[in-house]
Amino acid sequence: MKKILIILLLWTLSLWAQNSITEIDFTQAKRIYNAGSGLFIDAREMKFYKKGTILGALNMPLQRFRRLKRLLPVKKSSKLVLFCGGIKCGKSSKLAKLITAEGYNHVMVYRGGFPEWSEKGQEVMLSDRYCQEGRKSTSSAVTIQGVTVHLGSEEGMIDPVWFAKQFKNGTLPPALHLVDVRKTSDYHEGHLPGADSIIWDADNGVIDTSKFPKDKLTLLYCNTGILSSDAYDSLDEETAKRVLFLNAVVKCKKDQCEIRPNAH
Repeated sequence: MKKILIILLLWTLSLWAQNSITEIDFTQAKRIYNAGSGLFIDAREMKFYKKGTILGALNMPLQRFRRLKRLLPVKKSSKLVLFCGGIKCGKSSKLAKLITAEGYNHVMVYRGGFPEWSEKGQEVMLSDRYCQEGRKSTSSAVTIQGVTVHLGSEEGMIDPVWFAKQFKNGTLPPALHLVDVRKTSDYHEGHLPGADSIIWDADNGVIDTSKFPKDKLTLLYCNTGILSSDAYDSLDEETAKRVLFLNAVVKCKKDQCEIRPNAH
């Protein structure tokens, strides 16, 4: 009888923990963020966190929870907003269960996660700081698919300082095929002149490479540099030979665009 009561108690506590986890949408997450009333926690691995995360978010990968849980607030009633790589990423939900088991009773999961946050042009934190205004490109020119460009410090990255200068001066190589990897709605709000829309499916980790011209050099871009980098990383070795990505903040209203390089 005593054993049965213990089992029922554990089961009840388990249900309580699950019921204390609330799922929220972008509007709710943004409201909490603006008010500074909650701690945002990124449940993804460090390598993805470094590429970009919600500004001020704490990194707590699911597999490192035991070691990092000491970083959680002392007050168990603290408002915690967990997120990861989008709707189909279950890491934040799993992490939420571990955190509620520690006694925290105000845990929320922002299902849209970093992909939605960055796509909507919200504040993000990158591993590389923005280049200072007036900083010059120091890379050497290379020719890929008959197009002469300058490369950045990472594999597959075009030099964003060089690119921003060429764009501003109207001297981008005409044979460079620009691809906007954001959602169609974002593309229609404003995009780089001449760019095609080929969506990066962050949930499934794929992009339709059949739409990439095989006889041209393709450049992937988004509004922060994060989605384009992720899209490039998903490419097979052969396709990657004729594709580059732009690591820069791109802000467009219709075809009027401003480009701010993130890093060389």
